[in-house]
Amino acid sequence: MLLAIKNLSIHVSTHIEKKVIVDDVSFNVGEKRVVALVGGSGSGKTTIGLSILGLLSPELRVTKGAIFFKKRNLRSLPEGAMRILRGKEIGMVFQEPLNAFNPVFRIGNQIDEVLQYHLDLSSKQRKARVLELLDIVGMKEPKIMAKAYPHQLSGGMRQRAMIAQAIAGNPSLLIADEPTSNLDVTLQARIMDLFKELKDKINLSVLLITHDLGVVQHLADDVVVMKEGQVVESGMTESILTKPGHEYTKKLMEAIN
Repeated sequence: MLLAIKNLSIHVSTHIEKKVIVDDVSFNVGEKRVVALVGGSGSGKTTIGLSILGLLSPELRVTKGAIFFKKRNLRSLPEGAMRILRGKEIGMVFQEPLNAFNPVFRIGNQIDEVLQYHLDLSSKQRKARVLELLDIVGMKEPKIMAKAYPHQLSGGMRQRAMIAQAIAGNPSLLIADEPTSNLDVTLQARIMDLFKELKDKINLSVLLITHDLGVVQHLADDVVVMKEGQVVESGMTESILTKPGHEYTKKLMEAIN
């Protein structure tokens, strides 16, 4: 098992409120599997994704459970080890790529920065790898795209560039947080096809965080349905979507039918 979340609980504590955000959640992500973490706003799914990488904001705290990645409990790793793991072993695709990129640096330079940090490559090798990565994610004319600034790319192209950056360190797991939510239907389909290709081409597993069961239907092997911080049901996608057992899942299904 590549990733195993065991009895994870996360609390928020501020001067305004104290409450449970994630409540005793457990699920697995196998090798070369796309697992969709599904739920509405406030269900805790993005919080789980950030907790895997140790990127929770200060007011959020893991109070129980373990996060095993390749049999290592990430909760016990020091911050230095987590910094190496981020990008090299686990990549992250954020919901809004324009905010994820630095606006004053070219796309190619920002991908190259990941290569410099995580891989032992010469300058020439890194330059070739940047172009290769942009080609892998379906960017036409990679040399031109590498010299572009984030604002010069369309939403779909920025999304592809962010995926290229996320896989630059050769991770085995990619966490994708609502990767198609800001794209039109045509671009959504292209990005979903890209994830399918990457799963087979570079042996990638994906934890897909989404509220859209339409995306899940086309992309995910397994699905974990969350409501108000708890898992209400989970299993293989075809089984869950054809015979949902929980009323909440049935309501989510109605939204795409």
